[in-house]
Amino acid sequence: MNIYNQTKNLSLPFDIEKAGSFYSRFLGLMFRKNIAKNKALLLYPGNMIHTCFMRFPIDAAFISKKGEVLEIKENMKPWSFSKMYMGSFFVLETIGGVMSKFVSKGDKLLFLE
Repeated sequence: MNIYNQTKNLSLPFDIEKAGSFYSRFLGLMFRKNIAKNKALLLYPGNMIHTCFMRFPIDAAFISKKGEVLEIKENMKPWSFSKMYMGSFFVLETIGGVMSKFVSKGDKLLFLE
């Protein structure tokens, strides 16, 4: 899967892993030692996340079904919780410190298979 940022006219440079089942969403990035800067996890459906059992900080973009970036949480430390973002359907997670280089609140994203 590729994600194109229509607002910034660029393809996100991430190898995206999809997590659409209950189990894959539940497991998410828990228990992994790290995640590479070119990797991302797309959780769906989802409107809030936690970083329990994680070993590294992450960035998370909360995205509507229409692809609008509703909010970005940067450098969420392990054992923290986001608030619930009404209207969010997708959550894109990356290693901490890289999301804001490619995605901003209000951007319009297009999901391509």
